[in-house]
Amino acid sequence: MQIIESIIAALIPVAFIIALGYFAGNQGRLKPDDSLLLTKLVLTYSVACGTE
Repeated sequence: MQIIESIIAALIPVAFIIALGYFAGNQGRLKPDDSLLLTKLVLTYSVACGTE
């Protein structure tokens, strides 16, 4: 049971961020150009953090 709780605890923040992006896109707060910038930022920092 502890494994399932650990998996759920790790997935909740990911699901929250996905939901925020989904709702921001539906409300028109993000434009296609914004998504390219966000993708570049996420990949830049995730690769940098993964190499340390």
